[in-house]
Amino acid sequence: MTLPTPPAQTELAVLLVEDAERDALLILRALRQAGFAVRHRRVERADEMRAALADAHWDVVLSDFNLPGFDAHSALAELQASGLDLPFIVVSGTIGDETAIALMRQGAHDYLMKANLARLGPAIEREIGEARVRAERHRALAALRESEASLRAAQRIGGIGQWRKDAGQASTWCSDTLFALFGIVPPYPQEPVHALLARVHPADAGALQAMHHRLAEGATQGDIEYRIMRTDGSIRYLRECAAWTRGDPDAPAALIGTVYDVTAHREAEQALSMANLRLRQLSGRVLEAQESERRELARELHDQIGQALTAVKLELQGMTPHVDEGPAVMRLASALHITEEALAQVRGLSLNLRPPQLDYMGLEASLRWHAQAQCERAGLSLAFSARIDGPAPDARCAIVCFRLLQEALTNVLRHAGANTLRVDVSQQDGTILMEIDDDGCGFDVARARRRMLEGESVGLLGMEERAALIGGHVGIESAPGQGTRLRVTLPCHDDRDTRQGEIDGRITRTAGG
Repeated sequence: MTLPTPPAQTELAVLLVEDAERDALLILRALRQAGFAVRHRRVERADEMRAALADAHWDVVLSDFNLPGFDAHSALAELQASGLDLPFIVVSGTIGDETAIALMRQGAHDYLMKANLARLGPAIEREIGEARVRAERHRALAALRESEASLRAAQRIGGIGQWRKDAGQASTWCSDTLFALFGIVPPYPQEPVHALLARVHPADAGALQAMHHRLAEGATQGDIEYRIMRTDGSIRYLRECAAWTRGDPDAPAALIGTVYDVTAHREAEQALSMANLRLRQLSGRVLEAQESERRELARELHDQIGQALTAVKLELQGMTPHVDEGPAVMRLASALHITEEALAQVRGLSLNLRPPQLDYMGLEASLRWHAQAQCERAGLSLAFSARIDGPAPDARCAIVCFRLLQEALTNVLRHAGANTLRVDVSQQDGTILMEIDDDGCGFDVARARRRMLEGESVGLLGMEERAALIGGHVGIESAPGQGTRLRVTLPCHDDRDTRQGEIDGRITRTAGG
């Protein structure tokens, strides 16, 4: 015969405040009958109860109402003084309703008569469950308080503030970190919105209020950057992002804003912008000096060395009729050939350094001459068209346009493997437009830009920078196997004075906040 397996018992630690051992045994038997495996300690005095609460873990406190020199009221006070949240159940032989109500108001969780111990097990299970719920709630609240404290600390460190306005409510809640951003110290004003808006820079207040008005009228979100003036006279840049949100579907919508200090970022951005502007100024002066040196060197090559070589050639030619047959004639012919080659090289260098067509024949002739010369040398088929009908571009625009064509053709001859080349130049509304197309192998533009940023290739960067120095732009379209198209846009007239005025204006604004 197989005996049935007894049901598993629930362990229960009971602190029993009871002076009668017989009554204690009755309570313990009732607990075992209710399915509990009981660990208990019986105490009769306050000092015994304090020691028991400090020494061990308990699940429940069961207390008689009246003991010699000790009662349920005192036992409950001892439990509350310990800081433990344990179910406290009064188990008494006789207790009046008024006394029971007074104990419940003091903090007791339940009471029952010793004559009805069958209710003790369910009462303990219920109160232990509620104690667990209370403990979980306390842990959640503690975690929430800790999280809020960490959030406030992070906001203070990061220079972030928050505000919230519930739909239909007139008041706005503002975090203490938001007041700190604006330089407002406790005690905080009763009308925070007015106090904060009073610190906004007058030039930015209208835009900020307009964004808030749009949000109030139904816009889902807003984003703005503005300045504030603190009491110490400093100006700070803030960025504010706000949006409507609804955390609970049944709760009213709320408008929540986040404000953070971007002063350091803004100042670094302005410093970088000014550094870039000054660098471009310096680059422009370097290119101007370079062009000036090229012009002088080209003139020296053409006027001095070229003329000297021409004179040598003429002298050698004049000697030819007076030299008899033999080795002297061959050496003279060789000298003439070397002189002619040197003269051709000097002329080529002079033309590449500074084509005279730019000074005497204009931009169109210079571009056409260079494109034809390069394509003939490389065996490329050229389609060249030009429509420069307006006022002649100034010298700065012309030389930049010519240099960009030079660089583009050099890249085509070196890397493209093209058969045909198309160059189209036009003038529209004070702007030079130049397109250069080839049917070569093409390339990955994004990869070329990455290599450019890594310092592996500076050709594309140099072209873009040269155009940008006079307010122009270079665009490139290409893909492997699809050829390359270069689009150049350049202002016909030098706008350096205008751009210098912009730079001076930025410097003034930066200095003035």
